[in-house]
Amino acid sequence: MSGHGLVSVFNKQGVASFASFLSSRGLKLLSSSGTAHLLKEYSVSVEDISDFTGSPEILGGRVKTLHPKIYGGILQDMQNPEHVRDMKQANIPPLSVVVVNLYPFDKKNCIENIDIGGVTLIRAAAKNFNSVLVVVDPQDYISIMQQYDEITSNSATGLALRRHYAKKAFHYIAQYDISIASYFEDETYHIKQGNMPETIYRTYQKQQDMKYGCNPHQEKAAAYAIKKPLENSELPFIVENGTPGYINVLDALYSWQLVMEVRNTLDLTCAASFKHNAPAGVGTSIPLSDNTMQTYDVTSKEVGTPCSMAFVRARNCDPLSSFGDFIAINDIVDIETARLIKREVSDGIIALGYSEEALELLKSKKNGKYIILVGKNVDKYQNNEPFEFKEVDGCAVMQSVNREKVDERYFEHCVTENKKRLPENIRDLTLANITLKYTPSNSVAAAYDGQVIGIGAGQQNRVDCVKLVKNKVNNWYLRHHPKALQHVKKIKEMGLKRQERVNSVMNYISTDPEMIKEENAFASGMGTMTDMVLASDAFFPFSDSIDVAAEMGVSHIMQTGGSVMDEKVTETADKYGMCMFLSHIRVFTH
Repeated sequence: MSGHGLVSVFNKQGVASFASFLSSRGLKLLSSSGTAHLLKEYSVSVEDISDFTGSPEILGGRVKTLHPKIYGGILQDMQNPEHVRDMKQANIPPLSVVVVNLYPFDKKNCIENIDIGGVTLIRAAAKNFNSVLVVVDPQDYISIMQQYDEITSNSATGLALRRHYAKKAFHYIAQYDISIASYFEDETYHIKQGNMPETIYRTYQKQQDMKYGCNPHQEKAAAYAIKKPLENSELPFIVENGTPGYINVLDALYSWQLVMEVRNTLDLTCAASFKHNAPAGVGTSIPLSDNTMQTYDVTSKEVGTPCSMAFVRARNCDPLSSFGDFIAINDIVDIETARLIKREVSDGIIALGYSEEALELLKSKKNGKYIILVGKNVDKYQNNEPFEFKEVDGCAVMQSVNREKVDERYFEHCVTENKKRLPENIRDLTLANITLKYTPSNSVAAAYDGQVIGIGAGQQNRVDCVKLVKNKVNNWYLRHHPKALQHVKKIKEMGLKRQERVNSVMNYISTDPEMIKEENAFASGMGTMTDMVLASDAFFPFSDSIDVAAEMGVSHIMQTGGSVMDEKVTETADKYGMCMFLSHIRVFTH
């Protein structure tokens, strides 16, 4: 390729070096006024486009490059005799390289920010990739310089490479046009006033190949990020090790949102154990009692850091369900926590970061295949994406993003005679409510001592949710029983592996005659827990759920209210001396 090259860019990163390189390869460079001024400062030989065309920029810069000498030079086919004749008669030299990127579309000055000439230059050059190299991304400058001779040759490889950059250019201007079209759609239908746009433009860019889909026979799967105009696409995490699958990514995304919301709301280190897109357990860094450490089969030396405390709590809400989980931690994983994770059966982890020692240890897990993700410290409430989508069988449903925060509003309406609200109660109710935002509905969660200890998820009626919670809480509480602790000590001396010990003690508390005669934890010799809280993702339609809650010793309840039976439900809560709040905010998720 020879002749002329055109350089006109908004993003001037690296352009001086790239232009200097093109000039050294024999191209006579043309530039618009702003780019030309910069290149001249770096002693790059360049001719202003207005001088080349003989037509000055007009209309305040709206018209700069729209001229036959420019577009004839780009769209020429020098193998076509008619083109050669026309070019000669009009004294138009061929343009073999076009380097253009656009100024961002800014809604504040939207009309003036709609690029005309730049888009046309890119489209023309991309169309004629047989003869022209088009460059829109400054990140490509180095690789193009390294492969320039090959790219600009008439070889099959050269043609393929020019086609690659042409494809990239068409994607680029498509995204730019989408941003403009979306702006007019938003303006027309006034989304903020409650109207939904007639057309949604959404483009995704592949970021990560995955092992497989939801099932191994669904072999093709990948993670994509929303492609924003003139911006790099990126996932909310970085893959540090391993290859995540479809379910791993979903578990990572939802669990990460949960633990980061706990961080932003309660300012606590938090860990979550996720299975099949639902939390099996959630724990914070509240210090553990000696009895709880013994129950969780850990020592004070093993759980001396906030991160390790949070992880152990999350993993021990429902240790049977946590088997093979995906872990999320809103903190830097230290070596103490890594040692605890190393001995558990788990598919992967997403965390804010890892100490050097912790990362090295975790990379050795599962023969080097353990999935390790670094989550980005992003507050979802600051995310400017207004909508979220779900697509099933070619049909997409769209809704505004749930940005409701669990804050003081949730505790403004206490409807019971008992209005006791200790800081621990508020903390645990907040933790339970945040957990429910990321739990398939219907859902109910019980929390105690800075930890979710029972989750009833995905049930079609609410009382079944509460019964499921009761069963999980019962199991959690009975594990603290002196007989259960003695059983763990005995089987540990027998040399059973950790998960085998968990399975054994869970079987013991549910089948052994000594434990069965206790009937349940709350009628056992341990007595009833105090200050356990219960949260629901919607209202309780009947008082039967309150009756079950009372059986497990719940002192505080959070629900939405809004049922025709609210008065009866409140009366039942008063009968048991409970404190009950109505949030009036439903947190369904599906």
